[in-house]
Amino acid sequence: MRAFRQTAPVLVLVTLAASSGAFALGCGSKAPPAATPGTHVDPASPGGTHDQSKWPADDHSLCDWRGKPELELSETAGPGAMRPNVRRVFKTVGERDNRHRTLICREIDSNLDGIKDVVRFFNAKGEAQREEADTNYDGKVDVWLSFVAGRLAEVDEDENHD
Repeated sequence: MRAFRQTAPVLVLVTLAASSGAFALGCGSKAPPAATPGTHVDPASPGGTHDQSKWPADDHSLCDWRGKPELELSETAGPGAMRPNVRRVFKTVGERDNRHRTLICREIDSNLDGIKDVVRFFNAKGEAQREEADTNYDGKVDVWLSFVAGRLAEVDEDENHD
């Protein structure tokens, strides 16, 4: 249940700062170094692990791309990742001369545990529409961002983890 709702930009910066690590891997900014044995980075999501040889077969994809041949996937490894942790889903839109490929969904495994925990959806123009994130890595979405014309308009946050 969403226990907190904020539409004014006052707490937007706090929320964005708290989840900036999730965006850092997808945006090419410097990420914290990868964990080495005996060090602690972030807790793994339920079913996830920092040992990439034990990553689950299902990465809990948040983009709806399976079984849709009209969509094109691109997977990349962000800084510190040994395996792809950023997935982008593209769709070709438009007719004839106006035909172009546009990003419709991007998801990120921000703590490198093999489970996707941030997803952003885009419209046919490539403008952000909404984003969902599991910022405490417990396997449940706890932050919802809404965008209007590609700009952040509303932040909903589950503060009581229900």
